[in-house]
Amino acid sequence: MTSKKGKCFPRNPRIPKNGEIFTTDELHRIFCVATQGGIRYSRQHNYVLLVDDRNSDYEDFINLEDQTVIYKGTGSGDQSFEKKCSGAYNRKVKDPNSILLYFNKPGPNVNVFKFHVKYVKWWYGHDKEKNRREINFKLKIIK
Repeated sequence: MTSKKGKCFPRNPRIPKNGEIFTTDELHRIFCVATQGGIRYSRQHNYVLLVDDRNSDYEDFINLEDQTVIYKGTGSGDQSFEKKCSGAYNRKVKDPNSILLYFNKPGPNVNVFKFHVKYVKWWYGHDKEKNRREINFKLKIIK
């Protein structure tokens, strides 16, 4: 399937295979999501992409022993579920209808699919460096 840059195809995308690599534009075309940000979702379907970017200020924790991921919420200042923009992204992570796909971004324009995950719970933490409230999501690795 070919497309012009910027076009997306909202047909029911498949869950990628572990280790499958995508460019940022490919993620946009396949999943109809934004090309930046840690939490990316589309109004076309229920897929939500969680991107761990090595160059971001956020640090995720993956525990393969108990098959969990601790993923940080999004938003500047105190994070919440109520803020107009960032709150919508954070709400999508805990939405029971969301299909959460976790990607690692080891470098520019390289996105590696790691896990299909499921929301378990959330809590507020405190970022001492930025002196702000952060949302922590506990996610269970499905595959």
